[in-house]
Amino acid sequence: MNTEEQEQEQDPSSSSSDNENAEEVEVLGIDERVVVEDEEEEEEEAMKDDVKVDANPTATTTTTTTISYKVVQNQNFENVFVSYQDCNMTERNNASPLFTQDAIFNFQAQISTSLKVLIMGDSVGIQYSQALQEAAGASHDHRKVLRYTWGLHEGINLASPVRGGGAVAGWRITGIFRQEQMNNNQAMPNDTGGGWMEYDVKKIRRALAAMSPSKRAEEEDSSLFCDIQEDTARKRTTPVQPAVEEDPDSGCAEENFDVVVHVFPFSWMKKPTIKWFTFDMIDEAVQLSRKQFGAKIVVLQTIPVQNNVVDMVSELQPINDAIINYSDSYETNRIKEVNDNSGEELNEMVETVLLLDVARLSYELFTQNAASLGLITNDTVAIQEALLDNSINQILNPLLTQRTKCCNPKYPQIVGFTCSDISSLDETPDGCTRSRYTRDGMHWCMEEVGGRINGGLACLLKCVEHESESSDIRSCEKQCNDQFMSLTPVTFE
Repeated sequence: MNTEEQEQEQDPSSSSSDNENAEEVEVLGIDERVVVEDEEEEEEEAMKDDVKVDANPTATTTTTTTISYKVVQNQNFENVFVSYQDCNMTERNNASPLFTQDAIFNFQAQISTSLKVLIMGDSVGIQYSQALQEAAGASHDHRKVLRYTWGLHEGINLASPVRGGGAVAGWRITGIFRQEQMNNNQAMPNDTGGGWMEYDVKKIRRALAAMSPSKRAEEEDSSLFCDIQEDTARKRTTPVQPAVEEDPDSGCAEENFDVVVHVFPFSWMKKPTIKWFTFDMIDEAVQLSRKQFGAKIVVLQTIPVQNNVVDMVSELQPINDAIINYSDSYETNRIKEVNDNSGEELNEMVETVLLLDVARLSYELFTQNAASLGLITNDTVAIQEALLDNSINQILNPLLTQRTKCCNPKYPQIVGFTCSDISSLDETPDGCTRSRYTRDGMHWCMEEVGGRINGGLACLLKCVEHESESSDIRSCEKQCNDQFMSLTPVTFE
């Protein structure tokens, strides 16, 4: 049974803005920032990087990550590639005065990278990929939709090259990434189960090679690059896996991704959801990212507050603890496994696992919003203490039963998380004024939080470039999450 929010179908659209009042701040590290006042062309040129990324999945050297980013104050998020998840901000308000303070939400991230990044997840994951493509300066001329999964809803997209020569792709999946779901066309979106097609893996890797300037520079024989066509059907169809001998592109060059980001599709997972987050399940998704896509870096996102959560204490907290524990212990477990196998599997394993703690950001949003609505205490000290010691789960848990149908009548939204004004709920129980940070209780308003999500990911990937020791990477990772996956103001100098 489909438990995910059904998205309203509409034609893709894009918009633009000059953002004349944008103040650009280049992020030099975690704590160092400097105002940049150059013209736009000079800024983009300065962000470009000529360092090539090792794309050999069996190489013994550590991947050289190349990414830079700027925090741009007062820049609008334009929804360049988001066809249906944009938020009408004129009809939304902020419940908490904190949300309107400077440097909480009024910024976006501008990214330049030579990395090839794939984001896997449900429709929220696709939303992340579209937002990252915009942040990385992708254009419609260098972007393809390789599969539609539900009408005009993108299932697999690829933008290449982006600013810096890299690529950003999205892959929609309705379950945790597992080998046993390969070629299970009955579990493809919009059905639950996490089905994925081996042919789609080949298709996106071939498209990546064909669209990649660095790959074309490496290969002398241009005939190996096949022109991978877009999905023009734009309707839901049951995919059929072609036989290898029937594959017309079997001689095409393929390219690896450097990074796979897992946005676990919690809303599609059958109860009890905790069973999908064992160490072995998470590890399979991580290592399959290397086996299928060649990725040496994997980013795991924690599960944020959303409509499908029914218990924060017995469900959401243990799931996120499992994700965090896996990420924190990955280097130790990797070394142990390598030693146990005399190093034979070293070249086949993901090298680095990072954590983007989106759950933390959602908890802080939920807490501040609910306090401003009078649903929980507004004692600032008590709230901060509860966030630090995880007792906030017990405080917020009773609010999960208070639901409204402001956005979708089939899947009720959490009042304390979704609404910014509940004064009319007694008279109109199926509606409220919505907040500016979540579109419908599950998808984000990237106009508001896109800077934090994109900035957080870019900051994490920068950690791998700057730090060589695992302990240093973890320290850098913590600083990234403290800076972006929270309501801490970003400092503009």
